[in-house]
Amino acid sequence: MRLSLFSLGAALLPSLALGAEWGSGDRGKVPPGFLTTKGTNFRLDNKNFAFVGSNSYWLPLLTTKADVDLTLKDARKAGIKVMRTWGFNAINATELPTALATDLTYYQVWNGTKFNMNYGKQGLERMDYVVKAAEKAGVKLILAFTNNWGGYGGMDLYVQWIRPDSRYHDAFYTDPAIIAEYQRYVKIIVNRYKDSPAIAAWELMNEARCLGDLPAGPNCPGKRLLTKWYRQQSDYIRKLDPYHLITTGGEGHFFWDNPPKFWSNGELV
Repeated sequence: MRLSLFSLGAALLPSLALGAEWGSGDRGKVPPGFLTTKGTNFRLDNKNFAFVGSNSYWLPLLTTKADVDLTLKDARKAGIKVMRTWGFNAINATELPTALATDLTYYQVWNGTKFNMNYGKQGLERMDYVVKAAEKAGVKLILAFTNNWGGYGGMDLYVQWIRPDSRYHDAFYTDPAIIAEYQRYVKIIVNRYKDSPAIAAWELMNEARCLGDLPAGPNCPGKRLLTKWYRQQSDYIRKLDPYHLITTGGEGHFFWDNPPKFWSNGELV
């Protein structure tokens, strides 16, 4: 999503509700401080929760704790209660020397069919601080797991390293080895932060589409690959975490047989 400042209550409710409606687990009684939904309302500690959020993808890329603290402080001062950000940044092994020299935040390093995870001070230790600081500041985070686009190491890195013979972007949604590596990353992130009330929701992907930097294959969107993948991954996450919301991160590409009608500029479309 490319919105820089948005009302999450209006913009994201349909996809955030996916966590309750699609996940196979029973969410039951959520722990204190965890965001949930009831009908068309967000709820927090048994009260309706209306809020403004910011699309702050760069937050975990900040290299000092002081910058993280100042960002969250300014956000709360501006009335922002939720920040959507990247829970990913992947690089190729050839980029590692530059990443180390420039103090870049990175989590995955690709140099074969399986990524190496960076748990260190330029990796998950930075995300640890962002989550801890957000909890202290009273800001909730939507963490995205990967990107449809090449920026920040998106899904095409999975395709290029695991299935270099594939010409198609949407191999990501169907290839078992790719799905397994995506889920391995998701499991690391979810298990690390699933007990934190600072997490508003897990986001499956930023702007999932049939095509990205690689072209779409002949089976996408015709075979409903996106919606099947959404269901598969949300069910997987729900087994890891019974409480947090789950959002697709998509832009409405649901490919319904009978899409709902709505009014746009005085015309029913």
